[in-house]
Amino acid sequence: EKALVAVDSDFDYISPNRSINAKQMNGNKYVLQTYAYSVESLSFDVLRVDHCLSQFYYFEPNQHKLSKFLEQYSQHIYLVLMKYLFLMDTLVSMPLKESSFHDEIIPSEPVRCYEENSFGTLKDRVSLLDKQLTPMIANINAFEAFLQLSHFKGLQESNCYKFIRGHDVEEKIIYPIVNHIKRTQISQEMERIKASTSPNLWDSKRKEIKNHFDGARNFRALVSISPYAVNDK
Repeated sequence: EKALVAVDSDFDYISPNRSINAKQMNGNKYVLQTYAYSVESLSFDVLRVDHCLSQFYYFEPNQHKLSKFLEQYSQHIYLVLMKYLFLMDTLVSMPLKESSFHDEIIPSEPVRCYEENSFGTLKDRVSLLDKQLTPMIANINAFEAFLQLSHFKGLQESNCYKFIRGHDVEEKIIYPIVNHIKRTQISQEMERIKASTSPNLWDSKRKEIKNHFDGARNFRALVSISPYAVNDK
């Protein structure tokens, strides 16, 4: 009673009946847990990511945003995630482990998905998962009540990227796209510079631009100093 413990909730907040440990965590008033999956899930909220991207440039501000992409991604995985969480909460024997489930719902080519605004292969994998999970839901009314309660807890169709493994969202979705944006911007800046700079200075200019993105405009640093904001997306 003399201490508070703060932890990542993983799936425990949304599916509090999934294990004895989850029940204990949710029933302990001295334990604080993230409402989303983890701290990373909150660090890479769409508002914070877009704010950091707005500062992620060398000379000409870029127009890149990830909010629409992450919201569309969330919409694609929403129902299958909810079915998985519901079945977990009702202690049904799951057809695949959490790690395997996450592997299936993470885009294998996030940069291509972002550039082409297409989730083709992901949609195929999600469809196969849905065919596995849907027949396992015996009580539709209970599932619908679970959806409503989860919505009340903050999990919505547009933001469920926050309710899957935060480290995966960070390292397997956001940073590959950010690095792609970085490479694109370096190439664009070099094209601009070549038009007005002597060729013998091109190498030094490229290093200068790269050091700018690695230093003053390092994306990880921008995220670390960006203020948290209340956001229901």
